Amino acid sequence: MTSNTRMDDLTGLHTRDILEELDSEFSGVATANIWSLMVIDIDRFKLVNDIFGHLQGDRVIQRVANVLARNCRGADTLLRYGGDEFVIVMPFTEQLKAVNQAERVLQGIEKEVFSEGM
Repeated sequence: MTSNTRMDDLTGLHTRDILEELDSEFSGVATANIWSLMVIDIDRFKLVNDIFGHLQGDRVIQRVANVLARNCRGADTLLRYGGDEFVIVMPFTEQLKAVNQAERVLQGIEKEVFSEGM
């Protein structure tokens, strides 16, 4: 995949612009090949910004992006969809493998140490 999409300044991840390119790639794949998509949203993120401030909120987004990146496979595409939302596109991944990967992502987030009070 050669991408002309923008990269998110805060996280260094692809932006959602890459979804059009991935759609073109997906459209050319045989229907027997299953792709999965994981959508991640940081729960109660508005409270982080309201209580701790936007700079701390930015740090949380960066930390979550790092955890997600560590839990992606080489063939996956991780992107920041917007705000506190992320997407992982997992080519050639059936449901059980996608669920297992989602569990690993959740465990990685649960293990991540954020600032006190969060």
